[in-house]
Amino acid sequence: MPSTDVRSQPLAFELDDGGERNPQWDGFVANSPGGHHVQASGWARVKATVGWGGARLIMRRQDEIVGGCQLLWRTLGGVVRVAYVPRGPLVTDDRPEAAGALLDELERTARRLRVAYLKVQPPVDRRELEELLARRGYQRSRLDVGPAASVRLDLSRPSEELLASMSQRIRRNIRQSEREGLTVRPGDRDDLPAFCEIIDATARRQGFENYPRAYWERFWDEFAPAGGLRLFVTELHGRVLSALLLIGFGDTVIFKMGGWTGERTKARPNESMHWAGIQWAQSAGYRYYDLEGIKLDVARALRAGTDPGEVEGVDAFKISMGGEITEYPGTYDAVLKPVRGRVARWGAGREFDHPLVQLILGRRSR
Repeated sequence: MPSTDVRSQPLAFELDDGGERNPQWDGFVANSPGGHHVQASGWARVKATVGWGGARLIMRRQDEIVGGCQLLWRTLGGVVRVAYVPRGPLVTDDRPEAAGALLDELERTARRLRVAYLKVQPPVDRRELEELLARRGYQRSRLDVGPAASVRLDLSRPSEELLASMSQRIRRNIRQSEREGLTVRPGDRDDLPAFCEIIDATARRQGFENYPRAYWERFWDEFAPAGGLRLFVTELHGRVLSALLLIGFGDTVIFKMGGWTGERTKARPNESMHWAGIQWAQSAGYRYYDLEGIKLDVARALRAGTDPGEVEGVDAFKISMGGEITEYPGTYDAVLKPVRGRVARWGAGREFDHPLVQLILGRRSR
């Protein structure tokens, strides 16, 4: 008799236009281990506002999606095309050959799209894909397309315990903000202009470039209607001081962007807006609050119990929030066209080091 084991059925692949929403794919991403909003179809539409093309490779067994990835690409200098897979590929079929078949098809698809240089960063908590990429000849990249280390708060802990795990300075500043009369309120789309102005002010102080307003508007329109995108705004006596944008996807809420006007005040808006975000994420049933990125060498030193040296700025703030120092899979590179790929690797090393391109990829300062 023929086998009735569904897993014995052949795998089939389809290439989906990255410019359209795909609710079935989005449901698969949200429910997959390591699923991340950068693999959702709405993310390709957000990235299109800053010049990235996209495509989704979907792997099915019969009618069920069992794997796939979203591929984002652009052309450097009008000549060489580079592409990256952020937090992918996703594979729910646990047979070893399934992930290999998906990577085979990904490479064929990238070549058909005339990609010379491909970057892949596996999903959070899927370290086995790193080993598979290395066995296939991918090289560990010196430039990650997403954070390779972060601070992650476990929201299954009581809120009192979460607060107690924060540094004394953070707790003191939250209490001081309350005494000063600082309020934190949920924002809506009408608050996006103020949010953009705050991020512009933060960018000028910290020396990075903000996304254009159209990017944030598209981000809102793609993710806010489903309830996953949340904006928090802090105010003191009617003056807006800071803003925080969070995105919830799967079991995790991620700190996407935040900033403050630079106005000096005894109220400490940054600590209070994160505490409001943590409380919202916990009440909404998320498992983790991810502060989205600290330097990898700092994270490794702290995890090993060694001296990381002087830690300042944003990294110091995130670490003081009391979460677990977490290392994520890194980015791996493949040259798909020998001559152009080497040129692309050299060009990408320079091009991707540009602050704006790092911003577009997601490696932004706050």
